[in-house]
Amino acid sequence: MSSSTFTVIPAIDIAGGQLAAPSGAARASVLGDDVSAVLSALALSGATWIHLVDLDRARRLGANDGHIAAAVQQAHEHGMKVQLSGGIVDAASLNSALTLTPDRVNVACEALLDVEWLTSTFMSPPCDVNFCLDVRDDQVISRGSAIDCGPLDAALDVLLPMSPRIVVTDVEADGALRGPSLELINRVAARGFQVVASGGVRDAADVQRLRTLADSGVSVVGVIVGAALHTGALQLRDA
Repeated sequence: MSSSTFTVIPAIDIAGGQLAAPSGAARASVLGDDVSAVLSALALSGATWIHLVDLDRARRLGANDGHIAAAVQQAHEHGMKVQLSGGIVDAASLNSALTLTPDRVNVACEALLDVEWLTSTFMSPPCDVNFCLDVRDDQVISRGSAIDCGPLDAALDVLLPMSPRIVVTDVEADGALRGPSLELINRVAARGFQVVASGGVRDAADVQRLRTLADSGVSVVGVIVGAALHTGALQLRDA
């Protein structure tokens, strides 16, 4: 992704070695009942990137490295790239993630608790990276652990010298299918970041709102879609 592109990125969550229903998806995914089926369906619908999440690692309940590695390989076989997310907060978890050969890693907001490690590692990044900020009421709150990682503005100050690209999630909107938080996206973009929006997308109209925002000059370079895709409220081809 670059500032001149806008990418719709489907999300796949894995827990206990299986496809996990995204937050807000009350029933099994209409795309299929396992990760392989979902990847095939997304590839056929034109996906170029996959947002792959190890929910167990994010929640500190273990890891799904074997299943994640298989999903990354399958995605690559379908011609899709993978950004890997879930519990990447320190050197050990970053190194573990890189062994799974994703095209990009998403560093979780808990990494802000160790600014020394962040700056020493990512001033010259060892890989393509997004930084993730889960935001509630101007505070960065990790969705995986509910840990308070500090004020939003302080986090932006720390991260801007390291990477221009931020995955911004409105915690209250995530999985709630109530629309993306345009105010929050505008605020982060105004600080000089390229924003990947996450949380709240209901349908193709919401995707179009974000694309219109990008076309107006706001630096929104993509959107991660989860529950709406898996419940059938959003068709990827329409997005």
